[in-house]
Amino acid sequence: MKNLVLLFILSMTVAVTAQKKTTEKQFSHSVELNTTPENAWNALIDCSNMKSWDKQVVAVKCPMELKPNKRCQTILEGGTILEIEIEDFVENQSYTFRYKLSSGNIYVQRNLLQDDTLVLEEKVWYKGLSKKAFERYKGNNYQNLVETRMENFKSYLENQMGEGK
Repeated sequence: MKNLVLLFILSMTVAVTAQKKTTEKQFSHSVELNTTPENAWNALIDCSNMKSWDKQVVAVKCPMELKPNKRCQTILEGGTILEIEIEDFVENQSYTFRYKLSSGNIYVQRNLLQDDTLVLEEKVWYKGLSKKAFERYKGNNYQNLVETRMENFKSYLENQMGEGK
């Protein structure tokens, strides 16, 4: 019995230590936009048109007013439904949302930056148990997905403006 208690304490110590040690993966890409900050921001928060520039998205359901702690649902190709929570929201500047995988959390932050030019930057990071678990869910070339999504957003804005929408 004494050995069983000792084994239990040892296994709990290993489990707690493993949970504290998380793996983080990061990806980012930015694109220069040839539009007004207002047009870019409105396109970024227009949930009904996200499927036009994020090819993984089939539909997004969010409350009318986006703000921290609000929850959205995103339906991906293949029928996967992601429960997304808005972590941070700065009107006309940035937002960050998070969704859970069984092995960790994925965070997506989109920032509109303006100096001489208007730039949209997307940062994605994963905090979880292992890089392999992330790759199992998202593939091993996620950086390419982030780059493609930002380039698609830029093209979407250019087409939208060109059509006078």
